[in-house]
Amino acid sequence: RQKKNPKDAEQDFVFSISKNAVTTDAYGSSLNGNKNGKNGVRSRFANKTTPDTVFEVVNKVDEKLNEIGEAVIEQVAKAIKVQKKDHQKSPYVVRLLKDEQMPSINLEQAEYPEKQVQGDSGEWIKEVERLRKSASSAYKSGAKSICINLLGSKKQKSSNPKKQNINLKNFHHVFAGFTLRFIQAIARWIFEFVLSIPLGFLLAFQVILKLVEYANKWAISGGMAVGKGASFAIEQAIFIIVAVLKGLIVIPIKLITIFFLTVYRVISIIGTGILFVGNAVYEGLQNYFSVFIHPPKHFYRRIFVVIIIGGTMILPVKFLYLAPQSMRVLKGKVLGATKEGFESFSGVENAIAQGGIEQADAQLAIASQKFSQAKENIDSLNIFVKGILNVLPQGQDGIHAISAGEDLAESGQLISKALGPFIGQGEDDIDIARLVANMKNSLSNALPKIESAQNHLSAIDSGNLPEEYREKFIKSRALLPDVILAIKDFNSFADSILIILGAQEQKRYAVLFQNNNELRPSGGFIGSLAFIDVRNGKIENIEIPKGGAYDFQGYLTESILAPKPLQILNARWEMQDANWYPDWPTSAEKVAWFIEKSGHSSVDGVIAMQATTLVKLLEALGPIDFPEYGVILNSENVIDEMQKEVELNYDKQENQPKKYVAELVPKVLDRILSANGAELIKILSLVKSEIQEKNLLFYFRDLSVNDQFIARLWEPTMLSSGMDYLSVVHANIGGGKTDGVINQTYNYTVTISDEGEALVDLEIIRRHEGDPNDVFEKVNNVDYARVYAPEGSELISFEGVKPPPLDMYEVAESYFARDFQLDQIEGKVIIDEKSGTRVTQEFGKTVFGNWLQVDAGNTLFARVKYKLPFKVGPFDMMNPDVMSGYSLIIQKQVGARAIAYSVSLKYPSDWKVSWQKGIGDSEVRTLGPGLTVFEGGLTKDTGFGVVFEKN
Repeated sequence: RQKKNPKDAEQDFVFSISKNAVTTDAYGSSLNGNKNGKNGVRSRFANKTTPDTVFEVVNKVDEKLNEIGEAVIEQVAKAIKVQKKDHQKSPYVVRLLKDEQMPSINLEQAEYPEKQVQGDSGEWIKEVERLRKSASSAYKSGAKSICINLLGSKKQKSSNPKKQNINLKNFHHVFAGFTLRFIQAIARWIFEFVLSIPLGFLLAFQVILKLVEYANKWAISGGMAVGKGASFAIEQAIFIIVAVLKGLIVIPIKLITIFFLTVYRVISIIGTGILFVGNAVYEGLQNYFSVFIHPPKHFYRRIFVVIIIGGTMILPVKFLYLAPQSMRVLKGKVLGATKEGFESFSGVENAIAQGGIEQADAQLAIASQKFSQAKENIDSLNIFVKGILNVLPQGQDGIHAISAGEDLAESGQLISKALGPFIGQGEDDIDIARLVANMKNSLSNALPKIESAQNHLSAIDSGNLPEEYREKFIKSRALLPDVILAIKDFNSFADSILIILGAQEQKRYAVLFQNNNELRPSGGFIGSLAFIDVRNGKIENIEIPKGGAYDFQGYLTESILAPKPLQILNARWEMQDANWYPDWPTSAEKVAWFIEKSGHSSVDGVIAMQATTLVKLLEALGPIDFPEYGVILNSENVIDEMQKEVELNYDKQENQPKKYVAELVPKVLDRILSANGAELIKILSLVKSEIQEKNLLFYFRDLSVNDQFIARLWEPTMLSSGMDYLSVVHANIGGGKTDGVINQTYNYTVTISDEGEALVDLEIIRRHEGDPNDVFEKVNNVDYARVYAPEGSELISFEGVKPPPLDMYEVAESYFARDFQLDQIEGKVIIDEKSGTRVTQEFGKTVFGNWLQVDAGNTLFARVKYKLPFKVGPFDMMNPDVMSGYSLIIQKQVGARAIAYSVSLKYPSDWKVSWQKGIGDSEVRTLGPGLTVFEGGLTKDTGFGVVFEKN
């Protein structure tokens, strides 16, 4: 083989899109398998003149490729039914060698059945793959060749590398050819990608067809199911309608028909009987004489029937004829006995009021006898008259009244026996625990009879009663439900009473005497206290420290910091300031803690009584002689006398300011124990009202007992509220005994915007009505006021405040410890920079605290503004976060006097109140579009609620 010169070598390089580049010499041998050796190698350019440049070869190859590309595009267009003119040419690069070395591809001769092309895209894919394989088979290298590894793989290095001499003169031609083939290789890749696009569309179209087919099947199945369900529902609806029509029309008609048939048969039977009787009488008269001689068949039987029928018809006539006379006689007896019975009830009331339980029992016995006599008189009536009484309304009312009177008389006897020892008619040495147990049994036996009496009285029409008895009857009947509830409540509470009275073990209680003329958060200032030991309902021991609460100062083993406002008086927290919390159980527990930390034995409970309660007690008991001090105490002077002796006139050397109270308490207890029945009833009524008004307080460490008091609202606690809440708590700190002459008013305005946001404007008015010449009343009233609002409320402003100077606060000793409970209750304390308001979180409420001061004869106006943490609006199902109404709970401070309040609820004018309800005696009034008011006197907890809807 002749050695090629460098020029020929450069011209014979042909680049392929495959990894290797082969020379024309090697290409022939690779196709023929080197069967002919070197001489057998056929050059790709045999029988052709070698071109002068590479560009001519490239141009010819490019023309051939264009022809092949057009043929392929035409065939593809036929396969997918797309016109060739709609697409741009994209020549499919098969190879870059001579046409003679490529297998001829006649695409026009390929047969593609139209049905197969349309129905099976798989055959089209196989044909495309065959064309690609045939086009690329020419590039498969297997023989010896000069390899250029464009990817740099170490494994494909030639084992016998040959040096080639390349003339660099034509390097730019070679580089241009290489660049052109690189571009053609990219064009080939793009063409292959374009050819694959129709296949993707076909596959996607097949998937869509399958999805449509499945969706069609599911739609048909769903439609059939819905159709069957609708048919079943319609069928059942028709059955129901038919059944209703049958129940409303057919059945009543049938019942009416049966009724008329029954009437017809009765009339027919009566007519037949009358005919039979008439016929018998007629035949009897006709054959009178012959009958007795020759009696016919069944003669005597017929006579007997006539007698029976005649007696049945004649006897009622006689009874009815005599009935008016019997009724007149009976009326006098029954009314007389009934009147005497009810008059005996009046005697019972008078006897109990005078403390004569024996007289009351005797009157009840008379009443029971009279009602029994009246009932016997009614039972003596014949059956026809009794039947008439049971039918007539007046007769029914009379029977019910007599039965009710009999039941009440018997139950009254049981109750009077139980109450006897409590109102001075029992033994001198009374075992109260035993009496409570006996009373529970007696009331349990009396309860069924009282319930029976209530049922009888409820059945009486008061309109049938005489005018003079009607009003009294209605009031008496209305009392019975309350009596029944009271008996049930006592029976459930009796076990707790026995525990309190020490029926099981001795109990020790701390009794606080609080002066609410110097008001603190849970009652008045703790000036005096007593320790009472109780066993089986008897007071076994009373201890009254003559120095009052101040006697505990020297024995207190703990030194803890007082709440911040109290530190203007004392940095150390002590017994007299223990009732700092408005929640009474929390304050009472703190009192018990101070007692224990002062060296005293633990107590089982804490009881507190306000100074105003003593005033009301003397109103019920009358005056008490106090010869040791040369005074007679009554409801008018008891507070003034106590304050003078405790604050001014006590022996300074003896230094026992509370000695006066210690000597007064036994006299009050003796007066209570010697009270008659009427006075005891007043005392019991006073105890009930004072508990409701939070002036008489109880706390027990036995949780079972304490929970009973909380459930009955006898123990003041901070209530939880679903919406708005208000409680203004005052603490007189260095303001003297002036709270008794402070006249307060709260004006509470809530403004609701169109968006439902609620803003509060609370105005507190405090008028100091103290006498400037009175030593106690002329003092400046210094008050630390706390406004308890719903948790999460945001303070806007607090106006009218007058805090004391900072230098008034006492400096705490370094060893004073912080009170853990106080820190837990107050949480994080925030001071409002603008007003100095102390903001805390206590008992599930947000609290705004600041100082209010007013001199005698002046009036203070303070105003607190804040935003409520919830939104209010008409009912909206789509917006459940917005409250569909508004409600407010107002809690009275423990020990505080009555306070006038006015609540104004302002809302958008296009809202209207669809429902409203107030608690207690106060009334909710809607004054016009956008305004509802709630006013009254705050003597106990109260509140109201409204529901909004759109106009």
